[in-house]
Amino acid sequence: VWKTFSVSPFACNAIFIPGTPSVTSVTVSPATASVSVGQKIQLSATVVTEHFASQAVNWKVSDATKATVSMSGAVTILTGASGTVTVTATSVYDATKTGTATLTIV
Repeated sequence: VWKTFSVSPFACNAIFIPGTPSVTSVTVSPATASVSVGQKIQLSATVVTEHFASQAVNWKVSDATKATVSMSGAVTILTGASGTVTVTATSVYDATKTGTATLTIV
């Protein structure tokens, strides 16, 4: 008894795209916001790439005594914080490409 299994004619195909992967820009959204002490705000990073470079970013706050930021871009303003804090998203693929958001603590 013979059984037929579906086989895709595209299973062995490959696409070659010439060019070196690169990151064009990193943009953080929202770029500015007013945030209260104890409040959380979710930031997002848009990474524009060419030739399938990684779109991953690392997050960092300018002053760890004012705020914390998670790996997903969630920022929490700490008790006693005032002024402003800058949050930076840096491309994992190209560390020279960054985007920032300025948060005013109210």
